[in-house]
Amino acid sequence: MIYNQVTLFSPKIITEAPDGVTFDVTNPLVVEKLPGSRAQIKIKPVKDTRVLDASELTRLSSSLDEVDHSLQQYLELETSQTALMNPGDHITYPGGKSFLMNPGAFGFTPRDTPDLGHGKFLGIGCQKSIRYIEGPKGPGNKRVGVVVDTKKTPFHSCLPMVETAAGIINLSNRPLGNLEVDHLKTAFIGLSAQTRHETPPRTITIHSFSTE
Repeated sequence: MIYNQVTLFSPKIITEAPDGVTFDVTNPLVVEKLPGSRAQIKIKPVKDTRVLDASELTRLSSSLDEVDHSLQQYLELETSQTALMNPGDHITYPGGKSFLMNPGAFGFTPRDTPDLGHGKFLGIGCQKSIRYIEGPKGPGNKRVGVVVDTKKTPFHSCLPMVETAAGIINLSNRPLGNLEVDHLKTAFIGLSAQTRHETPPRTITIHSFSTE
Protein backbone atom coordinates (compact mmCIF):
# COMPACT_ATOMS: atom_id res chain seq x y z
CA MET A 1 0.00 0.00 0.00
CA ILE A 2 1.16 3.52 -0.85
CA TYR A 3 -0.50 6.04 1.45
CA ASN A 4 -0.45 9.07 3.72
CA GLN A 5 -3.05 10.49 6.11
CA VAL A 6 -5.77 10.98 3.46
CA THR A 7 -4.84 9.11 0.27
CA LEU A 8 -4.16 5.45 -0.45
CA PHE A 9 -3.06 3.61 -3.57
CA SER A 10 -2.90 -0.19 -3.85
CA PRO A 11 -0.27 -1.80 -6.13
CA LYS A 12 -2.86 -4.46 -6.96
CA ILE A 13 -6.61 -4.42 -7.36
CA ILE A 14 -8.39 -5.44 -4.15
CA THR A 15 -10.44 -8.46 -5.21
CA GLU A 16 -9.87 -10.90 -2.36
CA ALA A 17 -13.00 -9.79 -0.52
CA PRO A 18 -15.89 -7.84 -2.07
CA ASP A 19 -16.52 -6.15 1.28
CA GLY A 20 -12.93 -5.01 1.64
CA VAL A 21 -9.72 -6.00 3.39
CA THR A 22 -9.14 -5.45 7.13
CA PHE A 23 -5.73 -4.54 8.56
CA ASP A 24 -4.83 -4.60 12.26
CA VAL A 25 -2.89 -1.40 13.02
CA THR A 26 -2.77 -1.69 16.80
CA ASN A 27 0.42 -0.07 18.12
CA PRO A 28 1.90 0.56 21.60
CA LEU A 29 0.15 3.96 21.83
CA VAL A 30 -3.26 2.33 21.32
CA VAL A 31 -2.47 -0.31 23.96
CA GLU A 32 -1.35 2.41 26.40
CA LYS A 33 -4.32 4.74 25.88
CA LEU A 34 -7.02 2.08 25.39
CA PRO A 35 -6.01 -1.12 27.22
CA GLY A 36 -7.67 -4.21 25.80
CA SER A 37 -8.67 -2.46 22.57
CA ARG A 38 -7.63 -3.11 18.99
CA ALA A 39 -7.29 -0.65 16.09
CA GLN A 40 -8.35 -1.88 12.69
CA ILE A 41 -8.66 -0.26 9.26
CA LYS A 42 -11.03 -1.66 6.65
CA ILE A 43 -10.23 -0.82 3.04
CA LYS A 44 -12.96 -1.24 0.46
CA PRO A 45 -12.55 -1.08 -3.34
CA VAL A 46 -13.61 2.25 -4.83
CA LYS A 47 -16.30 2.45 -7.47
CA ASP A 48 -13.85 3.92 -9.97
CA THR A 49 -12.06 0.85 -11.34
CA ARG A 50 -9.58 2.75 -13.51
CA VAL A 51 -6.06 1.41 -13.08
CA LEU A 52 -3.27 3.98 -12.80
CA ASP A 53 -0.41 3.15 -15.19
CA ALA A 54 2.81 4.67 -13.88
CA SER A 55 4.23 4.78 -17.42
CA GLU A 56 1.15 6.46 -18.95
CA LEU A 57 1.91 10.03 -19.97
CA THR A 58 -0.43 10.35 -22.93
CA ARG A 59 -3.00 12.26 -20.88
CA LEU A 60 -0.63 15.18 -20.39
CA SER A 61 -1.67 18.41 -22.04
CA SER A 62 -0.30 21.93 -22.27
CA SER A 63 -3.70 23.11 -21.03
CA LEU A 64 -3.76 23.05 -17.22
CA ASP A 65 -7.53 22.42 -17.23
CA GLU A 66 -7.01 19.18 -19.16
CA VAL A 67 -4.10 17.75 -17.18
CA ASP A 68 -4.83 14.55 -15.23
CA HIS A 69 -2.89 14.82 -11.94
CA SER A 70 -3.50 11.21 -10.82
CA LEU A 71 -0.05 9.97 -11.86
CA GLN A 72 1.62 13.03 -10.34
CA GLN A 73 -0.27 12.53 -7.07
CA TYR A 74 0.74 8.87 -6.94
CA LEU A 75 4.42 9.60 -7.59
CA GLU A 76 4.43 12.40 -5.00
CA LEU A 77 3.11 9.90 -2.46
CA GLU A 78 5.35 7.00 -3.48
CA THR A 79 8.54 9.07 -3.27
CA SER A 80 7.52 10.19 0.24
CA GLN A 81 6.96 6.72 1.69
CA THR A 82 10.38 6.37 3.36
CA ALA A 83 9.88 9.63 5.26
CA LEU A 84 6.22 8.92 6.12
CA MET A 85 6.89 5.37 7.33
CA ASN A 86 9.89 6.29 9.50
CA PRO A 87 8.71 9.07 11.85
CA GLY A 88 11.67 8.45 14.13
CA ASP A 89 14.05 9.56 11.39
CA HIS A 90 11.93 12.09 9.48
CA ILE A 91 9.27 14.68 10.15
CA THR A 92 7.06 15.54 7.18
CA TYR A 93 4.98 18.58 6.27
CA PRO A 94 2.53 19.35 3.44
CA GLY A 95 3.98 20.48 0.15
CA GLY A 96 6.61 17.71 -0.06
CA LYS A 97 8.73 19.05 2.81
CA SER A 98 10.57 16.72 5.19
CA PHE A 99 13.32 17.20 7.76
CA LEU A 100 15.78 14.82 9.42
CA MET A 101 15.27 14.09 13.10
CA ASN A 102 18.76 12.61 13.48
CA PRO A 103 20.99 14.20 10.81
CA GLY A 104 24.11 12.51 12.19
CA ALA A 105 22.76 9.12 11.11
CA PHE A 106 22.72 10.37 7.51
CA GLY A 107 26.27 11.70 7.39
CA PHE A 108 25.70 15.28 8.55
CA THR A 109 27.89 16.89 11.21
CA PRO A 110 27.00 19.26 14.10
CA ARG A 111 28.27 22.12 11.91
CA ASP A 112 25.41 21.41 9.48
CA THR A 113 22.77 21.74 12.22
CA PRO A 114 24.16 24.27 14.73
CA ASP A 115 22.58 25.22 18.03
CA LEU A 116 20.81 28.57 17.60
CA GLY A 117 20.32 29.25 21.30
CA HIS A 118 17.03 29.78 23.15
CA GLY A 119 16.30 26.05 22.86
CA LYS A 120 16.45 26.00 19.05
CA PHE A 121 18.61 24.28 16.45
CA LEU A 122 18.89 24.49 12.67
CA GLY A 123 17.06 21.54 11.09
CA ILE A 124 18.08 20.21 7.69
CA GLY A 125 15.81 18.62 5.12
CA CYS A 126 14.41 19.03 1.64
CA GLN A 127 11.36 19.91 -0.43
CA LYS A 128 10.43 17.46 -3.17
CA SER A 129 8.05 17.83 -6.09
CA ILE A 130 7.11 15.87 -9.19
CA ARG A 131 7.37 17.73 -12.51
CA TYR A 132 6.51 16.73 -16.06
CA ILE A 133 9.44 17.53 -18.34
CA GLU A 134 10.34 17.17 -21.99
CA GLY A 135 12.21 13.95 -22.73
CA PRO A 136 15.56 13.53 -24.57
CA LYS A 137 13.83 13.15 -27.95
CA GLY A 138 12.25 16.60 -27.81
CA PRO A 139 8.60 17.68 -28.08
CA GLY A 140 6.07 14.90 -27.56
CA ASN A 141 8.55 12.76 -25.61
CA LYS A 142 7.43 13.39 -22.04
CA ARG A 143 9.15 12.26 -18.85
CA VAL A 144 8.58 12.61 -15.11
CA GLY A 145 11.23 14.31 -13.02
CA VAL A 146 11.74 14.57 -9.27
CA VAL A 147 12.89 18.04 -8.21
CA VAL A 148 14.59 18.19 -4.80
CA ASP A 149 15.63 21.42 -3.07
CA THR A 150 17.54 21.44 0.22
CA LYS A 151 15.89 23.24 3.12
CA LYS A 152 17.03 24.52 6.51
CA THR A 153 14.75 25.94 9.17
CA PRO A 154 14.87 26.51 12.96
CA PHE A 155 13.36 23.80 15.18
CA HIS A 156 12.65 23.74 18.90
CA SER A 157 14.73 21.22 20.83
CA CYS A 158 12.96 18.71 23.09
CA LEU A 159 13.84 20.25 26.46
CA PRO A 160 12.09 20.87 29.80
CA MET A 161 10.13 24.13 29.57
CA VAL A 162 11.97 25.63 32.54
CA GLU A 163 15.31 24.97 30.84
CA THR A 164 14.12 26.53 27.60
CA ALA A 165 12.63 29.54 29.40
CA ALA A 166 15.88 30.07 31.30
CA GLY A 167 17.64 30.56 27.98
CA ILE A 168 15.18 33.32 27.04
CA ILE A 169 14.67 35.28 30.27
CA ASN A 170 16.39 35.59 33.65
CA LEU A 171 14.47 33.22 35.93
CA SER A 172 14.49 33.93 39.65
CA ASN A 173 12.20 33.66 42.68
CA ARG A 174 10.58 37.04 41.97
CA PRO A 175 7.36 37.33 39.96
CA LEU A 176 7.71 37.78 36.20
CA GLY A 177 7.17 41.21 34.71
CA ASN A 178 5.00 41.98 31.70
CA LEU A 179 8.02 42.29 29.39
CA GLU A 180 9.31 38.86 30.40
CA VAL A 181 5.87 37.33 29.92
CA ASP A 182 5.73 38.86 26.45
CA HIS A 183 9.07 37.21 25.61
CA LEU A 184 7.72 33.84 26.78
CA LYS A 185 4.53 34.26 24.77
CA THR A 186 6.53 34.96 21.62
CA ALA A 187 8.67 31.87 22.18
CA PHE A 188 6.08 29.33 23.36
CA ILE A 189 2.53 30.11 22.18
CA GLY A 190 1.39 27.50 19.67
CA LEU A 191 3.95 24.89 20.76
CA SER A 192 3.01 21.51 22.20
CA ALA A 193 4.31 20.32 25.56
CA GLN A 194 4.04 17.05 27.45
CA THR A 195 3.36 16.73 31.16
CA ARG A 196 5.75 14.67 33.29
CA HIS A 197 3.80 14.58 36.56
CA GLU A 198 0.93 12.50 35.16
CA THR A 199 0.66 8.87 34.13
CA PRO A 200 0.22 8.56 31.23
CA PRO A 201 1.73 11.91 30.18
CA ARG A 202 -0.67 14.45 28.66
CA THR A 203 0.10 16.53 25.55
CA ILE A 204 -1.06 20.13 25.75
CA THR A 205 -0.84 23.17 23.47
CA ILE A 206 0.44 26.40 25.00
CA HIS A 207 -2.00 29.28 24.48
CA SER A 208 -0.90 31.96 26.95
CA PHE A 209 1.19 32.93 29.99
CA SER A 210 0.29 34.77 33.17
CA THR A 211 2.32 36.93 35.56
CA GLU A 212 0.79 35.07 38.51
